[in-house]
Amino acid sequence: MSRLVVRRCADRDIDEQLVFLAKQSHRVAANFPDSVERTFQLLVESPDRGFRWDDDPSLDRGIRVWSVMGFPNMLVFYRPVEHGVEIIRVFHGARDIATLLENEF
Repeated sequence: MSRLVVRRCADRDIDEQLVFLAKQSHRVAANFPDSVERTFQLLVESPDRGFRWDDDPSLDRGIRVWSVMGFPNMLVFYRPVEHGVEIIRVFHGARDIATLLENEF
């Protein structure tokens, strides 16, 4: 059985993005949770689908990245784990990714 582990900070990221989207468009915001859920399910079924994220090549953290379906600038940073994936963070690609991920390890 495949498993999905979502870190608290990733849940917080999703909530913050939902609030931001709701200020822009309620229709777009209404689609976001389902898109996130479908993306997570896709990653659970195919953990190696994402691209390796090597912010520091000297460290092999096994982090991969994939965009949220329908929201190409929203990135899911995750790590394959035994029988599934661990979702580390979910945020817009224009943010300072290295700094945001730095505190996760």
